[in-house]
Amino acid sequence: MESVDAKRAWDLTDWVIINGWLGDLWPELHETGSYQVDISYFDPKKLTDFYGRRQQVLEKYLENNNQTGAEKAYLLQIDEKVIKPFHYGWIRGWQTVLSFMIDTSAESMALFLAIVLSALFAGEWHDNTSSFVLTTKNGWRTVALAKVLTGLAFTVELFAMIAACDIALQLFFLGTTGWDMPVQLIKLTAIAPMNMLQAEIYEWAFTLLGMIGFAGIVMLISSAVKSNVLALILSLAVVYVPTAVDPYLPFGLQKALGFIPLVGSGTDIFRTYTFHIFGNYVWSPYLLITVPVLIGVGCMPFAVRKWSRRVKV
Repeated sequence: MESVDAKRAWDLTDWVIINGWLGDLWPELHETGSYQVDISYFDPKKLTDFYGRRQQVLEKYLENNNQTGAEKAYLLQIDEKVIKPFHYGWIRGWQTVLSFMIDTSAESMALFLAIVLSALFAGEWHDNTSSFVLTTKNGWRTVALAKVLTGLAFTVELFAMIAACDIALQLFFLGTTGWDMPVQLIKLTAIAPMNMLQAEIYEWAFTLLGMIGFAGIVMLISSAVKSNVLALILSLAVVYVPTAVDPYLPFGLQKALGFIPLVGSGTDIFRTYTFHIFGNYVWSPYLLITVPVLIGVGCMPFAVRKWSRRVKV
């Protein structure tokens, strides 16, 4: 192909990703000082033992991250579930979806949720209607519960609208080809036993549960303050302040910030982060999809109670 149309040949081979594999798995073939990319001169006959070399690279990667002993054994045990041999195809589209598109959508959803839900309870004080609630047929507690359920309904509807648009664009421009390829084709050292479709389902689930968790926090803030503006600022701070200070914090604290709804990332399926809990190691994607939503759900009863007490008074 290269002899006929060099540019077209390079595009069809996903050469950037494959060139990265060559440099990582067969570094001894790299010519020091060469200005050529590896894929243009590596001898194909020497490119043997792909899976064995990937295993060596993964183990070295873990050791460089100080993930040794029991933690290393735990992560390698997860990696053993990865189905081999790999089925290869065009992956640039899947790389865009799983590494950027869904993560970016989650960040934008936080802004919309904060704007809408921050006024859910605080707006009663702003509009001076809190006393009117006392005269309603169903009472303050039922009204508060209805507000929470309305906030949840809006959250799910917002997610459904944005996710549907993103998925429709994905199907139109990228199609479904290669959905059964392993995520290791995007990052060789990934240990997630998932194919592309499973990874996308995980990331969308992570986003939905994170939105529900964030909605719970915003509603609690809204019930605790009387100012719409203050409720909005505090709600935005929940997401954007940790994101801003993250690079300046110790690594352990950086990982812990991922428990805050919509602060973590679904792309952790490509990483080997763990948490040490009660003497056992837990891979971060297991916790990042459950803890944020539990935090938000735990905030909702307090939001109802907080606002109800203030209205009663």
